[in-house]
Amino acid sequence: MAFLPFWRAPNPPLVVSLARFHPVHNHPLNGLEIRLGAIQASHLPQILSIRPFASLGEATAARNAGAETQLLMGTMRAFPPLGGLLELRSWRAPDPLQLEVQHQRLAALLPRYGLSPVLSASTIGGGDLQEFVYLIPFQQLAARASAWSALAADQEWIELRQQCRTSVSRIALYRSTSQQY
Repeated sequence: MAFLPFWRAPNPPLVVSLARFHPVHNHPLNGLEIRLGAIQASHLPQILSIRPFASLGEATAARNAGAETQLLMGTMRAFPPLGGLLELRSWRAPDPLQLEVQHQRLAALLPRYGLSPVLSASTIGGGDLQEFVYLIPFQQLAARASAWSALAADQEWIELRQQCRTSVSRIALYRSTSQQY
């Protein structure tokens, strides 16, 4: 899968805004932004807007009216071309310290199963503060199912989930629909 450069922050981590809204609101593309159209989410239709910001203040000031906005802090490396399939998966831990431990260890496990997040971040506003989020591209739905099944059977992952008592809090599938750089 070919990737397009999206954001190269000189000093990661960066603040990222995830704004979910109904297409009827028709928010204009604004600056450095990528839009994803939901194909499986908690409610449809849904558009997910991803925008990087240099600071939390800048992200807060730019919130979209009529949109459910979650602010994240993390890293974003690249983005697949238009039409790419992406999964937004969030985990929640009952203890913030366990959340960070799992986030670090899971980041090391994912590549074993072909899971290469383009976004890896923790919630810092507008959502559950004990949540971390990955946005992962896939070639096909079958590859996605196979990768998650393999990870679920990994003994290190099983032990980590039991130790940290985390749970998946959200899974949504999207296709990239528009980009503005």
